[in-house]
This record gives sequence, C-alpha cells and structure tokens, in this order.
Amino acid sequence: MPKIDKAGSSAAKAGNGHGTRFRSVRMQRPDGVTVRVVPLDPHSPTFNDDLTRLFQKAIDKARRENKRLFGSPDGLPAGK
Repeated sequence: MPKIDKAGSSAAKAGNGHGTRFRSVRMQRPDGVTVRVVPLDPHSPTFNDDLTRLFQKAIDKARRENKRLFGSPDGLPAGK
C-alpha cells in the first residue's frame, strides 16, 4: 500500500475561471520514489474539464523539458 502524505498537498486554481481546485497528494512507490498524484472523480460534473486541464499541464511540462534538452518544444527534428 503506498504511503500518502496529506500534509504536502497543494491546490491549484483552474485556468478556466470556474474556480475548480485540484488537490495533489504525494505518494511513495514501492521502490521508494516519491511521486505527485492528482486524483480525479469520474462522477464529477466537471470531470471532462478537469481531465482536459491536467492533460494540458502534462503537455506543457513535456514541451518545457524538450525545449531545455533539445532547444525546441517539439523535441528532436525528424531525420531526412
């Protein structure tokens, strides 16, 4: 069973202006690595918006990482 650290939870306001808040929890995987998890309620009336927002945040993070590593948000250029 993963350990849950509720003291380190944070909330972020949704960018859509509706005031939806996400709570993240830090969990420890069996191999000892601490990861941040954002649980979503599939029965929530705002589930679609919540999932879209979290997906967009993941894309933004990947593009920042690609820009840092490769100098372009799209990653390595395709080989010809």
